[in-house]
Amino acid sequence: MSKINVQMRQPKYIIKPEDGVVICSITAKGSNDCYTNFYDVFIDNPKLKDKYGINYIDSAKIFTAVAKLHKEDKWDEIKGKRIAESKCKRKIYKFYLRLYSTIYNEILNKDIKLLNQHRDNLFYCVNREANHLKELMQ
Repeated sequence: MSKINVQMRQPKYIIKPEDGVVICSITAKGSNDCYTNFYDVFIDNPKLKDKYGINYIDSAKIFTAVAKLHKEDKWDEIKGKRIAESKCKRKIYKFYLRLYSTIYNEILNKDIKLLNQHRDNLFYCVNREANHLKELMQ
């Protein structure tokens, strides 16, 4: 498995044993070091910025998750922290998967489609000129 392009800071916790709640918050940001096209697509698309609530792929965003104690369970702060942190990381991964997938689709639907059109046009022109040259050489 290759390295993911999401950077996370250390988790912060709010612990409320009287309520049976552990809240985890993690600040995360994407990285476009390997995918410079992602940056170009994102920066030129205000709809994506609004949809994902960030101005740049590498903008910091805070994610939170809550672990709640069930009636039949015994309070365990360490386990609560681990569960809340795992839920929070899952939110982060899902967010960036949606973001990167959206950008990927933008590239496929616009840039690659346009590139294919240009390539097809050039292929047609090469064939047309080859036929034209054949006619001239007779």
